[in-house]
Amino acid sequence: MTRLGAGIILAAVALLAACRGPVIEAADAEERDGILLLRASGEPFSGTLVQRDSGGAILIETRYRDGLRHGMRRSWDASGHLRRRDRFEAGEASGLREEWDEEGRRVLAQDMAEGRPNGRTETWYASGARQSEAGFRAGALDGERRQWHENGALASREPYVRGFLHGTAEYWHDNGQPAGRSEWDMGKPTGSFHRWFPDGTRETEGRYEDGELVLLRLWNERGEALPSGLFRDPTS
Repeated sequence: MTRLGAGIILAAVALLAACRGPVIEAADAEERDGILLLRASGEPFSGTLVQRDSGGAILIETRYRDGLRHGMRRSWDASGHLRRRDRFEAGEASGLREEWDEEGRRVLAQDMAEGRPNGRTETWYASGARQSEAGFRAGALDGERRQWHENGALASREPYVRGFLHGTAEYWHDNGQPAGRSEWDMGKPTGSFHRWFPDGTRETEGRYEDGELVLLRLWNERGEALPSGLFRDPTS
């Protein structure tokens, strides 16, 4: 290795150490009013705090600046598997949050800003199959949320506006047959709704007006009508 190459590596290591700052154990600091303070001096801590299990293995590693979480936080299970990784800015979660199961499979990926979900959120089943995806804005669902059955079949599609269901929501059974359909107006049911059994036969039909259920019809799995009827004359 040339002197230049060795110099670059040493500089990179030094820069990494400088970014990480001093490393202390959890027992060396305490949190007061949301600020992490050094026990010895009472000063806000800047650097990396580590929490260990009884055997000395690191369970959580968190970076701080001026007593607030700032930078990356990572956590491991007792077997040493990475289970969670997220980032903070001035004490608030910001950037990508990720979680893994005990087998190392990613189960969550979520964009964060100012301590709240903001952007895309995705989840996966333990099998690795996609489970859900949704958009958030300032902590509230915003846009279309989709969910899947573990066999890969689409389970639901729901439109959200500022945290409220708004528009047509659709649902499916794991065999691909429609399971339900309903209409929403900023979180309130409106208009007609339908539900179906997995074989495609009718289960429920109804209608809402002004947020009130005015009509309901029910069937059993044999296609026989069940007691139901008109709750209110919608023309009155």
